[in-house]
Amino acid sequence: MPSNICRYLTALIAEGSFSKAVQRLGILQPSLSQFLVHLETEAQTELVDRSAKPLKLTAAGALFLRTEKQVDLLRETAAKQMLGIKGGGRGHVTAGASDYRETFCLAEVLPVFHRLYPLIEVSLTEGRTKELEKMALEGAVDFSLVIRSVSL
Repeated sequence: MPSNICRYLTALIAEGSFSKAVQRLGILQPSLSQFLVHLETEAQTELVDRSAKPLKLTAAGALFLRTEKQVDLLRETAAKQMLGIKGGGRGHVTAGASDYRETFCLAEVLPVFHRLYPLIEVSLTEGRTKELEKMALEGAVDFSLVIRSVSL
């Protein structure tokens, strides 16, 4: 759902006037005016050219709205991802393992995991213990299967 910033600025520009925008938004005109003044105060610049008929965004306003739309998209994407994580429904996991552990441990575990979480994709990365530890510490893999830490 778009933020009020996006909804209000888009309505102002699409309708071309405060009076038509408030009708579209279902709010009172003083509320929209105060909202815009607050936004412009925060941005420290004029966002809407009030002298233009119909109203139009200033260059700063266009940049501001474009950025707010990107922020809205990021929020929406994050919300969807968090729902997937919360429900255990979707995602991607990268595991590091040696050939031996891959063959003898993961060969039995992964089919069970896939049945329980069919929408979680699992990628495997092979390596030796020291390499696997380094990959996990650097975030190249989500976790590595090793017998014990080499650095102990």
